[in-house]
Amino acid sequence: MADTLWYETPADLATVKLELNITDTQDDTLLDDYGLKANRKIDNFIFPLLDSIPTVVAAEITNELKQAAILDVARRYKIKHKSFEAAKEYQSDFDEIIKSVKLRAKATPTNRSKIVARSADYDTETELFSQTLR
Repeated sequence: MADTLWYETPADLATVKLELNITDTQDDTLLDDYGLKANRKIDNFIFPLLDSIPTVVAAEITNELKQAAILDVARRYKIKHKSFEAAKEYQSDFDEIIKSVKLRAKATPTNRSKIVARSADYDTETELFSQTLR
């Protein structure tokens, strides 16, 4: 998880604009600035945990953190436009993602393997072919 660009332009800019129903380019620079701030905010939450995140879930966590960055950008935008209730909802969703990531990072990965059935030798050919899957 070396890449800490949770919010990247232009792909995430398009996602944020879709989330906020913005159709013009007037606020693009502002949204990208909010994205840089979201990257730093998430880094501050996640940096102490980076070494403990299991490799097998790193890609999933990265996607979750990208979503958290988008939510934080949307929250900042809503605050700027004095839509405080919407900003609270975005903050709540952001907090849930960060909480989830922290829990997953602290979880101890365990080996989980499929149970292997051991079969006994068959005495006759009839016995061998009489086994059916159920």
